[in-house]
Amino acid sequence: MRGAYNRISSDPRHSHIRIISSEPAEARLFREWNMCARALAPSDEAILDVLDAKGVFNPAKLTPQVALGLLITVADIQRRTALAALVD
Repeated sequence: MRGAYNRISSDPRHSHIRIISSEPAEARLFREWNMCARALAPSDEAILDVLDAKGVFNPAKLTPQVALGLLITVADIQRRTALAALVD
């Protein structure tokens, strides 16, 4: 894990990096995600709109459990949005 962290933290495209958990993982939770997005998808914009409507969203203040829950929810929404696009 340290090797990946060192590469990411030394990359000037990343800032304000924070480790929220360093426990061993039993399985990859976000296998389909990659880090090459240059713009947010409409579903991502909608998620941010909902979070902003509830007040000032500050990811730095999330606990590891809340951050993981949020990421799992976002991944689920993205999966359902992608599947709906395939059906349409």
